[in-house]
Amino acid sequence: MQEALMEPIHYIKQLFPKLIALRRYLHQHPEIGFEEYNTNKFINKILSSLNEIEIIPQVANTGVIAKINVNKHYKTLAFRADIDALPIQDKKEVTYKSLYEGFSHSCGHDVHTTILLGTILTLIKYKNQLRCNLIFIFQPAEEGPGGAKPILEFIQPDQIDMILGLHVLPHLPTGYIAASEGLAMGASSKININLCGEARHIAESVHDENLIYLSSELLILLKNAEKTFKETHKDFLFSIGTINGGYYYNTTADEITMTGTIRSFSHQTNKSFFEYIKNNIANSHLKTLIPKINIDFENMYPPLYNDNEAIQLIKASASKVLGTKNIVPAWKVLGADDFSFYTEKIKGGYFWLGTHKYGEIAYDLHSPYFDVDENCIFYGTLVLSQIALDYF
Repeated sequence: MQEALMEPIHYIKQLFPKLIALRRYLHQHPEIGFEEYNTNKFINKILSSLNEIEIIPQVANTGVIAKINVNKHYKTLAFRADIDALPIQDKKEVTYKSLYEGFSHSCGHDVHTTILLGTILTLIKYKNQLRCNLIFIFQPAEEGPGGAKPILEFIQPDQIDMILGLHVLPHLPTGYIAASEGLAMGASSKININLCGEARHIAESVHDENLIYLSSELLILLKNAEKTFKETHKDFLFSIGTINGGYYYNTTADEITMTGTIRSFSHQTNKSFFEYIKNNIANSHLKTLIPKINIDFENMYPPLYNDNEAIQLIKASASKVLGTKNIVPAWKVLGADDFSFYTEKIKGGYFWLGTHKYGEIAYDLHSPYFDVDENCIFYGTLVLSQIALDYF
């Protein structure tokens, strides 16, 4: 592998103010999955100003793919950045807070996008030092319903030798990365529960007919089922994320909907829990009190496995520019990412990028107060650029 090249490091330092501006624009203009139209235009505008790059401006509706073709006999390395935001209000008070009411980049995909753009800007300048072909995937809809699948339908996975991705991590210090071989992230499944009854004036109803009260009893049943299931399944979680229902303060609801997620390290375990709660509901007193209960299950993302060779490449390259002490093991988590669809077909590696500035509060991913130490953009761009320069 090449030693860390000082010229690219200096170039990224010069580029850094521009990258901050790019990130802040994206942060102010968050768009959710498959609706990233402005984000798509923004990425294309930057890429179209460059020479020696092939651009596919619209893939999977709002995605973008860029290529640096060096030599047809070289291996091909791909990088992926997700570009979508979340339907979460931005509550932090900064000059670059979201301009879109009810939407924010509270999972850091604006940072991922900026880092990938910074990597392209750097590697175009140092193309003569590359010993591989490069593909850059700006992917929509990671948060759902999943943009990796339609991207995979477009690209040719058998012509990509390795694919890499990163994600910001708010509790890891800036300047650090975390990476480990093997199982990295969990399998996610979605559950939908629909309760149906009859809307009545509150004066004409009784407690046992009120779906709001009955739904609260169902929540207790589900929580108890989760607790019992965990006794025999170590790495597992279940949570209800939304509850909706009712029309007016003095009228009982005729419908309640709930959505939630099941997480483990296999879809088989998720399916087993779904069947378990179905049986619990069927054998409970709620079955006789609620006129109609529908419960549906959908597998979302498979577990994510990191290839040994890919992780060794990440660690070796990152050590050159960050120092060995700043490379730490990653722990497997029950979060999920549709990057796992790529690693089912392509040798791949996924690592965490530290974003925490010492002395400041580290808000979790998906928090309405989430933000990053923007110096992480410099380090992320530096690591990806070094990986590309090392790969052959």
